[in-house]
Amino acid sequence: MLKVLIRGALALVALAVLWLFTARWLSLAVDQVWRAPVVTLPASPVGWNGSHLQFGPEPPGMAGSSAVWNGPRAGIGAHPLSLEGPGPAYAPAASADGGETLVLSAHGRTFLIGRRAGTLSDGDGQVPAYAVLPGDVASLQLEHSALAWPVFETNFMTGRSPTWRRHLYYHLALTRPSGGRLDMVWRYEQGFYKFDGWTAPAGRDGVTGLIRVEIRSMAPVR
Repeated sequence: MLKVLIRGALALVALAVLWLFTARWLSLAVDQVWRAPVVTLPASPVGWNGSHLQFGPEPPGMAGSSAVWNGPRAGIGAHPLSLEGPGPAYAPAASADGGETLVLSAHGRTFLIGRRAGTLSDGDGQVPAYAVLPGDVASLQLEHSALAWPVFETNFMTGRSPTWRRHLYYHLALTRPSGGRLDMVWRYEQGFYKFDGWTAPAGRDGVTGLIRVEIRSMAPVR
């Protein structure tokens, strides 16, 4: 009987260790099937500062969207999204050219996102903003992993470490009456802290960044 109990305990320990080492990748696999919606963000106008797209203005006196992240206010504030792909290369997954129009390029194709329509505040000043074209349908959905995973981390600088992590996704879809479509998906990571809840999205470990850009052929825009 004792041997059975010992074997059972060892099996549980082995399963727990296996779970700790594979939970993140299991979470990624589940993400391909379904992700939990958080909030729909304004998809127009789109800010462009020469390195990243920005959705929503920066509220006065707040240093980044992390200042208003937790709870029902998760969608408030500026959401800057880089055009870099995941590490270790962090190579550009797309490029953009902003003047009177904002044009995105990827995989040898281009898509006109919008035309100049004022500015957005990015915390350091104002950046050019672009409104989608009349008749276009744009949406920006914020989603998180259905499955979070436990972590055991130590931060010797602050003494505060997350106990759970999960992935966070931004999905931008822009559809044109002519049949053209732009799909972009960014993946970031969040940590859960005992007293602060889920923190603002951040890059981590080479799996975060702009992970998908798809441009469907379309008739020329005049």
